[in-house]
Amino acid sequence: MFGLKSFALFLTDAQPHYKFQIDSRLSQNMYNISGTLDLPLGLDGNYRKSAPAIWGTNPGHIIAAKGTWLNGQTFELDTQDLGFGGMSKLILSFNGKKLGFTRTDPFGRTVSLEGEQGD
Repeated sequence: MFGLKSFALFLTDAQPHYKFQIDSRLSQNMYNISGTLDLPLGLDGNYRKSAPAIWGTNPGHIIAAKGTWLNGQTFELDTQDLGFGGMSKLILSFNGKKLGFTRTDPFGRTVSLEGEQGD
């Protein structure tokens, strides 16, 4: 639906971050965005800000993100698009090799995906 090709969390790195790839050919959105984003992630209750974006619908915008474990299998990722009012919430549910991915966008719309890690 929104062209997500891959998503990865790097929670144990010295500088926690998350990385995802979007392919507009797989998307039904009006923005026609493709590329990979690698963004900092606050795990201490504080947001971490990205460098200003050089592509997308709002060049120069900054994404701020923080994450927290809600329980042993569920991670919440809260993002804000600084200066443009966009806020998104991702809920990642882990169950063995399976992943549930739910995203709520700034307009309150929710999209859910399920995937499984390949061998």
